[in-house]
Amino acid sequence: MTWRSLIVELINIWEQYSHCILVLASPMAQECSFSMEDLLCSVCCEVFDTPVILSCKHSFCKTCIQTHWDRMGTRQCPLCRCTERSTRPPINMRERKTAMVREKLQEVNKSIEELSDIIRYIEPIKIADNLTFLKVNVHLKHYYYVKVCHVTSVNFDPNTAHPNLIISDELTSISYGKKQQLPDNPERCTSSMAVLAANSFDSGKQRWFVEVAYSKEWYIGVARESIKRKTAVFLNPKEGFWVISNNEESYWAQTSPRTRLTLKKTPQIITVELDYDKGKVSFSDSADGGSIYTFKDKFTERIFPYFATGIKEGNTLRICAF
Repeated sequence: MTWRSLIVELINIWEQYSHCILVLASPMAQECSFSMEDLLCSVCCEVFDTPVILSCKHSFCKTCIQTHWDRMGTRQCPLCRCTERSTRPPINMRERKTAMVREKLQEVNKSIEELSDIIRYIEPIKIADNLTFLKVNVHLKHYYYVKVCHVTSVNFDPNTAHPNLIISDELTSISYGKKQQLPDNPERCTSSMAVLAANSFDSGKQRWFVEVAYSKEWYIGVARESIKRKTAVFLNPKEGFWVISNNEESYWAQTSPRTRLTLKKTPQIITVELDYDKGKVSFSDSADGGSIYTFKDKFTERIFPYFATGIKEGNTLRICAF
């Protein structure tokens, strides 16, 4: 079972469960005050199937009481031995209602069991290695999910930030603003409005999320450690950049030459996934998992998450924690 189908199955089970809860909360259910014994036929010891009520007020399944009478040769109540005058006892509407409620209870129990089976299946994966695998919002039947992944905690490295980039105290957001007086250390990017993450990778598979909704222009992806930081450079794989960009809703993969990207909708948050060993950098819309672009290459040195804004006041990028 794929993770997407697993999530869909979870939602379907929840819908069944929610439906049962609504039935049990209905006026019909609230009017029915009963014990477990009230739902059972004394002949077959099962939940009533078309319950009928005798003149002595005892109830049985219609088939059960008829079979009992045929076998005994008399129309006596199996419990009190009173003789029933009617050959066709009326349906017991109260018992029929309680039987219906009982059926709904059984549906709820079945749904809970199915839900528990899924939870038992995915819980060990959730626990192992701090994997973030699923978010489901079951409010007003709107469902959202995040694909299974090993989420990496990424923070900006202030020592690499262009002087015009204002970094939040939490080191998770950058905004273009007034130029700051900062030391021109070797790590600092001064040729573009860029900053690298404090994290770097030379193996494995990592994923992080970047909110781009509040920047009219942005560049996100990864860069190798040896990129030129003080002189102008083209953002393409040959120069050590695997980056996609947006300028006023014009989206590009920074290849050589650039590749124009056609997106069905404007992404608010973008997922960046680095598979170092396979030489892949993938970008997708975090809202629905839709693919945006994938670079395929071979990495030979450490790789850093890369972020850059345009030069418009207030352009902001933020690293999200899912």
